[in-house]
Parts: sequence; C-alpha cells; structure tokens
Amino acid sequence: ISLWLLYLFFKNKAPNYVFFFMSILFYSLSLLIKPIGIFYTIAVLFLFASYYKFDIFKKWQLYIFFLVGFVPCIFWNIYIQQFPEGIPLNERLFQYASAVENVQNILFSFAFFKTIIMDRLGIVIFGIFLSGFFIIGSIAQLKKYFLMSILTSSVIYMLFMHTANFQYEYYQIIILPAIALITGLGIAHILNNRNTFNPFLAYPIIISTILVAFLVSYDRVKSYYQYPQDVTQIAKLISTFTQEHDLIITDTEGDPTILYLADRKGS
Repeated sequence: ISLWLLYLFFKNKAPNYVFFFMSILFYSLSLLIKPIGIFYTIAVLFLFASYYKFDIFKKWQLYIFFLVGFVPCIFWNIYIQQFPEGIPLNERLFQYASAVENVQNILFSFAFFKTIIMDRLGIVIFGIFLSGFFIIGSIAQLKKYFLMSILTSSVIYMLFMHTANFQYEYYQIIILPAIALITGLGIAHILNNRNTFNPFLAYPIIISTILVAFLVSYDRVKSYYQYPQDVTQIAKLISTFTQEHDLIITDTEGDPTILYLADRKGS
C-alpha cells in the first residue's frame, strides 16, 4: 500500500501530499508489524530516484519520508530493550541452518535453491503451473523498472534472510505481493496479446491452470493443518487441571499446537 500511494504521488502532475503522507504512514506501520519489510525500501528509493533523478538528495521529501517512517520503529526498539527476554533470537535467521550434527552455511548451496525454488516457490506458492505466468510476466515487464525494483527487493530479501527462508515457510509471506503482481501481469500480457493468443482458448486455459495450480498447492499445504486427535484431549486435560498463569512444558519438539488449544503459555 505504501509503494502504491507513493507511486500515485509521483505519477500525478500536481503533487497530492495526502498520498505522500499516507505512504509514510503505511511504510512505518509495515516496519512495526514486520521489520523485514524494510527490504522494499529498495523500491521506495527507486521511485524517488526515478522522479527526482540527480536532485534526489536535494529534496526534503526524501528525508521526511525516512525520518518519519523510521522514528516509530526506532522508539519501539528502544522500548523493547527493557524486556530482553521478549526479543527473539535472530542472528541465526541469516547466517546458518541447523543440521543434525552441526551448524552449516547453506547460502548458494544446492539444498538452498532446491528448497526455495523447487519446493516453496514451485509447489507451495505457484502450484507448479502458475510459474509459467510468473516467467511471462517477468519477461514482459523487464522494461518496467519500478516493477523490477519490487522483484529485486524480494530476491535480495530471500538471499539475505536465507536461513529463515530455508527453514520456515512463513518467511516467504513478504515476497507474496511481488509474486502476485508479476504473475497477474503475466496473465494480463497473454490476454492483451490477441494476435498471439486466441482469447477463446486463453480464458479457459488460464482458468483451468489456476484451478489445477491451486489443487497442487493445496495438496502440499493441507498437512500443515493436521494434528493427532489425541492432542485435543490432552489440551482439555491441561486446561482442566492447570491455572491460566501456569507455564506448561511439552514434549512436542517445539510444536505449540497443544499450548494454543489449551490456551496456556509455555514451550
């Protein structure tokens, strides 16, 4: 939303500063909710550079955007330092991956690209078949540098936070806007090129491809929401025989399902 509003601000011939300050607001909120959203700053800087060009560092708008955008995040980090036990360990998110016997660096390894490209992107997100639309969209939009800056932000994020993306699926949520945008533009490119693609064939093929891709992705992720039925009974016992302030230690190897169902804190 922040990028879209900033794009509208620069696109209008008469600057509308409502768009500008709303863009700052959403940029600041994104950093407070997910600090890793800072990687989209690359796209923000591209918008400023493409509009102001070599005068970019002479414009007050650039400094106001980042000053106001970062201040709430800075204050929050100062505040949270009072509670070090509540700060998640994050060094390992972009350095190493845990192995059975040791800790190893997986950046640029075969395992890294296999997991990220083939498994997470290929199957979980694209459902295999939507990857074609993404490739078409990427090629068709090569000269749309703003869109490419968004995609570049996502790629740099994936490489910098390589351990987090390698070990946990939910870290890919930050790249979903870029993927959805480029994939949608790939579909639009097919539909807009009537000389190349017959519209009477294009629509049913696209719809069928999306449905099949959804089913492939669903088949992979449905197991994420399954858990043994006895977990529900165990959770009921825990909530019955413990107090709300009790800390519960489980033997589920980090799986917090029982704690969620029992509405208890612990590990």
